[in-house]
Parts: sequence; structure tokens; C-alpha cells
Amino acid sequence: MKSVLVVEDEVYLRDAIISYLALEGVEADGAATLKEARELIFKGNYTVVVLDLNLPDGDGVEFAKELPETTGVIIVSARGALHQRLEGLRTGADAYLVKPIDLPELFVIVTNIRERLDEASEKKDKGLFKEGTVTWLGEYAAASTCHIESSDAGILDIPRGESGGSGTIQILPIGSDISVCSIAYSPVPGAVDPYHHIASIRMTFSEPALVLAAMDAGKAMISEKVNGADIELEQGMMLFELTQEPLFPFALDAQAVSKVRMLCISRTLLYNILELDYIESLKQQLQVSRETGATLVPISKMVETLFQSCVPDNLESDKQQPLGLHSRILTFLNSLAENLEHGNPAVKQEGLAEKLQQLYEELLQPAAENMTLHDMADRFNCSAKTLNDGFKKLYGQSIVSFQFNQRMLAAHEELFATRTPIKTIAFKYGYSHVNHFTTAFRKHFGYTPGSLRK
Repeated sequence: MKSVLVVEDEVYLRDAIISYLALEGVEADGAATLKEARELIFKGNYTVVVLDLNLPDGDGVEFAKELPETTGVIIVSARGALHQRLEGLRTGADAYLVKPIDLPELFVIVTNIRERLDEASEKKDKGLFKEGTVTWLGEYAAASTCHIESSDAGILDIPRGESGGSGTIQILPIGSDISVCSIAYSPVPGAVDPYHHIASIRMTFSEPALVLAAMDAGKAMISEKVNGADIELEQGMMLFELTQEPLFPFALDAQAVSKVRMLCISRTLLYNILELDYIESLKQQLQVSRETGATLVPISKMVETLFQSCVPDNLESDKQQPLGLHSRILTFLNSLAENLEHGNPAVKQEGLAEKLQQLYEELLQPAAENMTLHDMADRFNCSAKTLNDGFKKLYGQSIVSFQFNQRMLAAHEELFATRTPIKTIAFKYGYSHVNHFTTAFRKHFGYTPGSLRK
């Protein structure tokens, strides 16, 4: 895997940087546009991004804000004024070099960033999931307890029991901040009891995580460890818990096929993809804390479908990159917050808070799809930066990202609820070519528009 990505539209400079780094033993990829850069970032895991700001399809400053905190950023630009350099550094960039640049200086900065990130990585646990234990219950209690390490997480077959039921438990880390779990069970018809006790799953994480569970089919009975109560989980409901060591003794439907999906998101990732105020608001809406244990929340079919896109059907074969999954998690959490129909936290500036609330409500309307940021700023009599920064602080994402998410959610709902041709829906939401719509939709949700019609 090449560790450096050079985003520069001047082909000679891009090639010169890549060639010089290669001479020093550092392999690098190149991109001439933001579109190419996003595609490479989506596929790869780069330690350092060398970034020009004046690119053919957009401003590198905005792209720098999209990059995860675990990626080092070196801005290389002709913009040399102090306020321009400060703006670039405020995005979180590690260095700002004004063109023309000295390649040896660039190499030293790349080396320093890589060494710092490697050192930080060594101090941090390899990933969220550290280990797990599966203890079999009920008719399977005689089977040996299974211990799972982060290095060999995978598929466990449910042991053969007297009833003849069968199934699997899959546990798999994705990236360093996400773990997913899928439990499938097929009983033999004719059972008298409503549930079959299957197993108790205990996982240990390197830090507290938000644990979410939902039924894809059937129903489950989960024993909640903090309050000692049994929670009946079925379709249309979702279980939430904030914990560092989730424990789920569960029984599955004895009379129908059941499938439970679980998603565990590290606290670090939550704070990287959402603003602090937004996270605290979401936790209050869900009524979750490390002290109160698990809570059950009703969800819509659409929110359930978005959640399922974050937990793939086949965990072993799915190779989706964490960055794409982060986008789907962000979409899911925003949709969940809307589903809960709770207000968002107020910002300190009352006048701006009222404007942002009004803007948010307007952006939920179909007519707002083509509103530009500058149009909105003029309407609300404030700068585009103030409006966008305030919106991001309050709602967890930029205005442009919110508009894109709204279009994708609206298209998803229309695909899910109607038989309108995909080509027609693509055109309605701003795509003149259905292939472009399909590509954007798949990157956002992890599956194609056509899969909703099967």
C-alpha cells in the first residue's frame, strides 16, 4: 500500500514530487482532481496527503476538512498570503508550503509526519475490538466456550442441539474503530417454546463504544446486564448501549428464521464524524449512558434499512473500506435523529441559532435542493463561513453535505416506496446519467439502487 497521496493538477510538479519521494524510498500515488483524490482515498489508506488548493473541480481547503484526523496533510499552494496560510492550517494541516517548493524540505516533513503517526499508532490498540467470548446456553450449553481474539475474528457455527436448529455467529472488526456482529438462526418447525436460548456474547473493546442492535428478521430476547431485565427485540425497534464491555445473553425466535445485526462504533470515531454538541444531543435523545445500560428505541423502516447498509450480509467477503462506512454511519445517525423527532441543541448566539433552525427546516424541503451557500448567506444576512460553521457545529455536517445526504435519502425513500423508473429518479435528483447516480448511490449506501427493487 502506497502511503502518500499527491493531489496536484500541475502534472510536472506532481510527477516531480512522486519521483523524488520514490528516490527516498517513499511510494506515492497521484491525483489531478478532487474526484480522483476521493476515489483513491475511498479505496486506500494513506498516511500523508500532499494537497494543492487550486484544483479544477473545487477548493482543496474543503477537501482537507474531509480527511480523517489519522491522516497527515501537507498543503502545497501558490496562495502565500498570511490569512490564506492560516486558513489552510486551521483545517488541521500539519504544514503549509508556498510554491515553488523545495523537494528535500517536503520529504523531511513527510518523514516527520509518518514517524509521528506511526508512534501514535503503536501506543494505541490495534483496533476497537480486543477479544470476545461466546458461551453457549440452553440445549447448546455442553459445547465448549469459544474465545475470539481480534486477529482471528470470524464465523462460528452454532453447535448441533436436540432441536436440530442451525445458524452462525459472525464477529469482525472493520478498520480500527468499528466492529460488526451478525447472528443468524434457523429453527426446526414445531417448537413449543417461543424462544431458543442460544448464547451469551461478551466483547471487550479498547474504549467505550456505542453498540446498536436491530432485527433483520424474526425476534430476540436479550438479557440486559445493568438492570437485569429481559429486552424483547423485534423489527421496528433498535437497542442502544454505551459500554466498553458489552454482554448479550440472547435467545432467538424458536418458530421462525431470525437474524440480528449489531454495530459497535468507537467513541473516537463518533467524535471524529460528529460535533460534540450533536453527540451529546443524540445520547440524550437515545437516553444512553454507561450507567443506565441498554435502551430500546422505535425506528422507521427507512432507518432500519440505512442501519443494515452499515452491517453487510456477508462479513467475511465484504471488503468495504472504513471511510465509505463512516459516510453511511453518518447518514444513518442523522436519519435516526430525525426519526426521533427531538430538537437539536441551541448554539450560544441566539440570532444565529434562529437562522440555523429556519435554514435547517427549509433544507428539509424539496425546493431547497438547488439553493447555493452564497444564496443562503445573502438571505440570512451573514457570511457563508459563519453560516456553514454554525450549521456544522449544530448538525454535525456542512450545508453542502447535508443537502447531498437529503437528496440521497429522498431518492432512497422513493426507490424503496415506489416503482418509478430509476432513470427518472436519477434525473429528478440532479443526475443526467443514471450511471452517475448509481455510482454515487452505491458509494453512499453501500448497495445499488436496483437492489432495493429486488
